Amino acid sequence: MSFFLLTVNLLFYFFYLMEFQVELQFALEKEVRKTVCQTVPSDWSSGVLLMRMKSELEGKETGITLGTGGIRLTENRNDGDEEILDVTAVFEAGPDASLLGPLRGRYLQRCRRRFWTGQSYIEQRGSGESEEDAEYVYVTPNGTVYHDRRDCTYLMLSVRAVSSGALSGLRNSDGDKYKPCETCMKGMTVSEIVYIADSGRRYHSIRNCSGLNRWVMKIAKTEAAGLGACTRCGR
Repeated sequence: MSFFLLTVNLLFYFFYLMEFQVELQFALEKEVRKTVCQTVPSDWSSGVLLMRMKSELEGKETGITLGTGGIRLTENRNDGDEEILDVTAVFEAGPDASLLGPLRGRYLQRCRRRFWTGQSYIEQRGSGESEEDAEYVYVTPNGTVYHDRRDCTYLMLSVRAVSSGALSGLRNSDGDKYKPCETCMKGMTVSEIVYIADSGRRYHSIRNCSGLNRWVMKIAKTEAAGLGACTRCGR
C-alpha cells in the first residue's frame, strides 16, 4: 500500500469532513433558533427538527459516507430548566473510499438556546413620550401589517384537525383553497389527518409546525412605519 496514497486519501477525507461539520452546525443552529422562537417548550418535536436539518443538508455529504444510523439528535437535560433547548447531533462517518477498509469516526455537535416565551417590545427613544403615553401595536417578524389588538384573529390562530380528503371543499376566511405547508409537508405524502387554521393559507401534517405558531412583538406604533394596518383590527 502506498503511504502517499493513504496520506492523500486521509487529507481529502478530513477536508470533506470539516466542510460537512460546518454545514451541519449551521443547519443545527438555524433550526434550533427557529424552534425556540416559534414553539413553546412543551410542543417542540425532535423529529421535526431533525427532518428540517436533513432537508438543509441534502446533497452536502460529498466525500464522506455516513454510518447506517445517519444523523441522530439527543436532548441534553439542564437540571430541570425546561426553557432551555439543548440538543446534540450525533453521527458516524468515514471516507467514501478508504485504503484501510471501512473506517468510521463518531462525531458530536451541540447547540443550546433558550425558548422565547415572553413578549418583547421596542421603546421609541427621543419621542418625549412616556411608556404609559406611547401607543403600541403588534407585529410578526415577516408580517406586512400591524395589529392594534393582541387578540386579533390573525394573531390568535384557530387550529383544527380535518380529514385530508375534505381539503378540496374547504376554504379559509378569505375564500382561498388551502395549499401544502412548505415546511412540514416538503417531500411528505399527505396524511389522513391534517391541520388548518381558519385565517391560514396552508395545511400541515403536524400540529406543532412553526406555520401554526405566531411570534408576536409589541412595538411603538412609530416603529411600524411602512406597514399597513390590519384589515380586521387596524384603525
